[in-house]
Amino acid sequence: MSHPEIEQLKIRCRPCDFHEQATNQPHATERVTTGDEQELCRLAALPLLDYGRCRKEPAKTFGVGVGILDAEVARRRSVESPATGQGQIIQFDDITPALEPVDGPELLDEIVRFLSEYIILPPHGADAIALWAVYAHCFDQFDIAPRLALQSPEKRCGKTTVYELLIDLVPRALCTSNVTPAAIFRVIETAHPTLLIDEMDSFAESREELRGILNSGHTRGGAVVIRTVGEEHEPRAFSTWSPMALACIGRLPDTVEDRSIIIRMQRKAPTDKVTTLRRCGRSAAER
Repeated sequence: MSHPEIEQLKIRCRPCDFHEQATNQPHATERVTTGDEQELCRLAALPLLDYGRCRKEPAKTFGVGVGILDAEVARRRSVESPATGQGQIIQFDDITPALEPVDGPELLDEIVRFLSEYIILPPHGADAIALWAVYAHCFDQFDIAPRLALQSPEKRCGKTTVYELLIDLVPRALCTSNVTPAAIFRVIETAHPTLLIDEMDSFAESREELRGILNSGHTRGGAVVIRTVGEEHEPRAFSTWSPMALACIGRLPDTVEDRSIIIRMQRKAPTDKVTTLRRCGRSAAER
C-alpha cells in the first residue's frame, strides 16, 4: 500500500530490518543508529503504555500521523524482539475525539444503519448494540457494566460479523476466541480494553474461575480479584472492570446471562439482503 506519508518516513528513517543490506555500504552504521532511526528505536524500547502516553509529540516531530508512527515503531519492536513462540505484543489504536460536539441521537441512528447494512438482527437488536457500543466509550461513568451477549442456536448466525463491526465502533477493542482467567484480569489491569470474547460455549462451562471473573466485573465495587505474585507470594489486586461482549452457541452460564444484554441471533434467511463485509485492508466504518 503506497501512501506519501509512509514513503516520506521510509526515506527519512531506514528501518532496522534493512540493517544487513546497509552494512555492505559505506557509513551504514551511522545511517541506522543516528537521527530519526535512533529516536524510533528508542520509542520501540519503551513499555507499551509509556509509548501510548507520549506518541503524539514524536508523531508531530516526524510530521506524520500517529498511525504511521505506530507502524514504524511496531516494525522495530518485531526486529528487536524476534519471534520466540511467546506471542505478540498487544497494541491498541487510540480514538481521536471529534473536534466539535456530536449529536447523540443522530450518531446512534447512524450506528444502527451501519449495523443493519451488514447483519440481520432481531427487533431492536441493532439499537441495543449501538447503545452498548456508545456505552463502552464512557463505561467508567457508571457503576454497572452489563455484558453484551450474542447467543445463537447454531453456527453461521452472524456473531463473528457483529464482532468485526464492533471492532470499528468501540474503544481499544480486543477480540479473542479463547482466553484464560489470568489473561483476562491482567489485560484489564494493564489496558482496560473492550473485550470481545467469542466461542464462549467451547470453554466457559467448565471453568468456574473464568465465570467468577466475568461475574465480578459486572459491578464496579466488586470488580477486583486478588492473586499472589512473585517469589514472596505478595497479594495484589487486579481490576476486572471493563466493557465486555460474549458470544456463544446455545446459552451462557446462568450467572453470566443474568448480567447480560442478550441478543438472540438467527441465521440469515434466503430472502434477507445484506452487504457482504469485505475489509480489503480497511475497516467497514471507513468506507
